[in-house]
Parts: sequence; structure tokens; C-alpha cells
Amino acid sequence: MPPKCPKCGSVIYSRRNVLCGVCGERLPQELLFTPEERQVVESQLDSMKQKEQAERASQPELSTYAPTSPMLTGTTKGWNIFPFFRWIVRRFTD
Repeated sequence: MPPKCPKCGSVIYSRRNVLCGVCGERLPQELLFTPEERQVVESQLDSMKQKEQAERASQPELSTYAPTSPMLTGTTKGWNIFPFFRWIVRRFTD
């Protein structure tokens, strides 16, 4: 069972924060990470951020052409979207 705030009873989603995210009450030390646990979590978060940044840097920049391609081809993930566009045009031009 997840830890709960002693004042309001809401679930504590982050044991890194010293205050309850709902009522703002200071949480007791036994509900928070120990300094060792906090350091492990921080290092894991740092390594995840570095990995994400490396992945983003290795990916080619997204083309500005990509979002308009469904309009040019008339399909998106196998669905024909031209009937929808025709309906929109009729709906707002009549």
C-alpha cells in the first residue's frame, strides 16, 4: 500500500518532496527518502535525462513537411480523411 499523508490521507506520489502535494503539510521523515535513497534516485534521473538528450541529439530534426502530408495524400494510418474535409468545407461554407 502506498504511503499516505498523515493530515489529509492522500497518496504520496513523490517521496522526494518534503510537503504533501494536496494539503501542503510537512511530511514526516519516515515517509521520505533517506539521503542514500535520494542520491540513488537523483543519479538514476540524471542518467535517464542524459540518455534522452543523447537520443534526441542522434535523431534527425523533424521535417515541417511531415504534419501536412496526410492532407496531401488523403490518408492517415489507413483512414481516408477526404470525406471528413469535404464535410468540414460544406458545413462551414453553406
